[in-house]
Amino acid sequence: MWSKIRLSAFFWLLTNMVIAQAIIGVITDKNSGKPIASAAVYFNNTTIGTSSNDLGEFEIEYNKNINTPLVISFLGYESVRIEQPILNETYTILLEEKISTLNEVNITNNDWPRALKLKEFKKHFLGTSKNAKSCVILNENDIILRFNHSEKTLIAYVDKPLKIINNRLKYKVDFKLSNFYVKYAFATLKEQLYKSSFFEGTSFYTSFDEDKATKKNRLKTYMGSRVHFLKSLANRNLKENKFVLFYKSFAVDPNKYLSFIKLDDKHTKIKVSKDPKQLSVRIKNPDLPYLKPIKPASFNVLYDKKHQSIFTPNVFEFTVDKFGNSYPTSAISFGGYIGDLRFADDLPLDYK
Repeated sequence: MWSKIRLSAFFWLLTNMVIAQAIIGVITDKNSGKPIASAAVYFNNTTIGTSSNDLGEFEIEYNKNINTPLVISFLGYESVRIEQPILNETYTILLEEKISTLNEVNITNNDWPRALKLKEFKKHFLGTSKNAKSCVILNENDIILRFNHSEKTLIAYVDKPLKIINNRLKYKVDFKLSNFYVKYAFATLKEQLYKSSFFEGTSFYTSFDEDKATKKNRLKTYMGSRVHFLKSLANRNLKENKFVLFYKSFAVDPNKYLSFIKLDDKHTKIKVSKDPKQLSVRIKNPDLPYLKPIKPASFNVLYDKKHQSIFTPNVFEFTVDKFGNSYPTSAISFGGYIGDLRFADDLPLDYK
């Protein structure tokens, strides 16, 4: 009997230790000091989230493997990001009311109809894949779109989180857009050729109606993706995961051009060699004037003998975490298959 009581007490203690793995806090209005109820609290790009109660209090599950900012947001207020939240820390979050500047945006040369601007926004934000075609933005009327003809640039603004349903991957996503633009080389009402596009923001995922078909679609989306490639690269198992690295049309050993430094159990630093071709030219011609520095080596990537991508490091050193995120965010670029993937083809960090 005594053993059973001691065993029960042990499990009670263990359960409470697990429950204690949390981050807690209280959210108030910065000016009035009043608590803010129903504020969203979530780890960026995950399914881990909660909301504040009537007293502005929150408690959110802590996962030591999640290396992503904690985001606190509420409609009409500036969001707060805690880059490295601390376990069992009690946070006091002061939210400041947002002053909207959307109506001050210069709309000179704004000569595209909304239907075209919205079509271009969806193409460059959601993408054109099967996942993208299954997506619905429930509040697309909240998106303010501006096209500047003289700069050939499309810009998007939105005060509220975008409410997105990805019907193929079965995710409901709240995406708080902080920056979006598309720069065009050529743009008319009938034809558009873009040079570059960019978007960033924070996201919270909620899974729904998960079934066998959904699991299959999610796995298919993951395989060959940016995250899959970077995780394989950092773990030095590209071959096992059906990736082949090419330099100038020749399959190469990654260790010839890249070196790997394990920083801890979550992060790997990757160092990139100088581009051998550029280096060779300068060694052979040391007296020629060179206006630009030598760039890092860039590569082609083949996945499963069918998907071709371009992997371009923009710096000589970058870090990859265990979830396949790279730091700094501008450290690497992709073209080809991976470069064409957009938000509809993203999965939450805690997937798998």
